[in-house]
Parts: sequence; structure tokens; C-alpha cells
Amino acid sequence: MPVLKHLLSDYWTQLKYLLLFLLLIIGIFTIKIYVNYLTIINTVVGIDEKNTHVQNDMNYSQYFQSAYLASDYGHLFLAHDNNIVFWGETIISFNYPSSQKNQVQELNLNHIPNRQQTQEQERMDLNPRDARKVFLDEKI
Repeated sequence: MPVLKHLLSDYWTQLKYLLLFLLLIIGIFTIKIYVNYLTIINTVVGIDEKNTHVQNDMNYSQYFQSAYLASDYGHLFLAHDNNIVFWGETIISFNYPSSQKNQVQELNLNHIPNRQQTQEQERMDLNPRDARKVFLDEKI
């Protein structure tokens, strides 16, 4: 025990610096470990969010979109995706008065054609360009 007291009294300054250096090294390692831990947590959360997003997209296409495409109006949805205008349809126009922008919008929309009318148009085999021309000629 007297030897330890003698060493502590003689090398007290060097011992303080050694302990300070060790604490600094241990602090750096703990910070690196904590940053790695947070990176792993963020990666797992990001992957979970991507999985839920993909699952929601799959559920939408499986349960919602496929039901619409299998319905009687499914061909209309696909045709409108390709910018095909059918007989009896009009274009939706939003008219804003020039003086007041906050007024309620005016909405012009005619009926959706029934299945028989669209089948007649499909029999005519018009391409989209000719269908638009016929549509515009009827309206103008």
C-alpha cells in the first residue's frame, strides 16, 4: 500500500492526463456506437415505410383498380387514359370570373354514355384522332 501511495503522489499529473485521454477515447467510441445504432434504426424504419407503401400500392391495384377495370365501364377508364373522347361526352371546363377568383367554379359535364353507345363507337373502329374530329364537329 505505501508503494501505491508513493506512485500516486509522484505521478499524479501523468495519471490525470492518462485518465483524460482514456475518457476521450471511450467517449469517441460511445458516440460512434450511438450513431451506428441510430443509423440502423432509421434504416429499419425506412424499409418498413417502403414496405407499407408497396403493400398499399398492391392493395390498390388488386382490390380497387381491378374491380373498376372488370366493371362495365372498365373500357372507358382505359380509353380515357389514352385520351379518347366518346360520343356524347363533353370536356369538363372550369370557368373563373375575371373579377373574383374566389367564387364557386362552374362545372359543365354531360352524362357518361351508356354501354350500347360505346359499343357502337367501338364497332366503328375510329382511331383517337378521328374520334376527336368527329366529336368536335358534332359540338361545333
